[in-house]
Amino acid sequence: MLAITRASLRAITRSPSAVIFSFVFPFIFIIVFGFIGNGSGRQNFRIVMDKNADTANAFYAALKSIDGVKILKFDSDEKLQSEMQKGNVAGIINIKKNSTCSPYSVTLRSTHASDDKWPQLRSMMGAVINSISDSFYKPR
Repeated sequence: MLAITRASLRAITRSPSAVIFSFVFPFIFIIVFGFIGNGSGRQNFRIVMDKNADTANAFYAALKSIDGVKILKFDSDEKLQSEMQKGNVAGIINIKKNSTCSPYSVTLRSTHASDDKWPQLRSMMGAVINSISDSFYKPR
């Protein structure tokens, strides 16, 4: 096995094009694509709270404390709609207090422009809700 490996490496090093395409070319791709993006490997979400949202609850406090979530406020509905159509806002979150068995209902509204953001935001919101539920209902 060692003889085959040595022979293969010797054959590769004899051809300059094989060296370039086997070692140098992939290394350049790694360097170039490594510099693309913000480098954090984590997506940041820009969200807006609905005007009628109840913000005096544990979910809002937990959402506000997450590093990857930025809660924005807009002066006008036109500016908000413009930012949503551009895909700059992941969605509008509304939190309502319920009188039924679940204490709150949370809704997320989004547009097609942010189709790449809202699924991850929704799963992150689900994780926040589950962690809050686990802290309130420990014996379940």
